Amino acid sequence: MFSPVDTKDAGAVEAAVQATYLDLFRDADATLVGRTADVLFEKTGRRPGQLIGRSPYLQPVQVMAPTSLLGEIAPVRITALGTNSLFGMLAQAPQLHDIVPLTASAGL
Repeated sequence: MFSPVDTKDAGAVEAAVQATYLDLFRDADATLVGRTADVLFEKTGRRPGQLIGRSPYLQPVQVMAPTSLLGEIAPVRITALGTNSLFGMLAQAPQLHDIVPLTASAGL
């Protein structure tokens, strides 16, 4: 037979389960700090020069990177853990085609 649960108790149980769930994911994300992961860059971020991508485990990753990487996968060294995302930096220097060459007319 089904026994009713006190609504107050159900809310406390749900909050405890949610807290445990968030702790587990935060602990798993924390193990990525200092490691390199391939990131698929999906869109620009809120800040100029920022791209948002996804790790192989679909965590959002925020990186300062050129827009030429949108739609591309690039190695990113994870440097920090945010509330809802990871932060990182490109693990490799930009390719030569991403660098604007200086010309003689630049006054050099």
